[in-house]
Amino acid sequence: MKWTDSEIKLLVKKFPNTDTQELASLFGRSYHAVSVRAHKLGLQKSLEYSRKVLRKNGLNQRKKKAESKQQAENAILDKVQILETREDEILKWLSENQPSHPDYEQKIRDLNIVQTRIHYATYQPPLRETSGIIEHTIPKRI
Repeated sequence: MKWTDSEIKLLVKKFPNTDTQELASLFGRSYHAVSVRAHKLGLQKSLEYSRKVLRKNGLNQRKKKAESKQQAENAILDKVQILETREDEILKWLSENQPSHPDYEQKIRDLNIVQTRIHYATYQPPLRETSGIIEHTIPKRI
């Protein structure tokens, strides 16, 4: 479909400060068609519009990062809850059975594994403060 003179004038006027998808809807054309025509006309987004889009994208990225962090924390909490339930089951079994029971040693090993997994899931490195900034420190292995 050929671009009319009035469409081109409107594109030249609106392109620098308007979302390209919005212009595509306005002209009843595809995003690609609007982008190609703007490129052929030498049009570019204005600095003000570009800054606005970058600011918006930065906010969206920070929001997504925060949501992702929250999801990871929730997953850890769910995992810890399952592990703690398993730990309770093993402790109950151990309290109800004697050390002479054939499965007793295996239950002790299972308990150690579950408690280790709980520790790793909930471990927070110690904090230290340097010049007003709190940093995580990783313990050195000897």
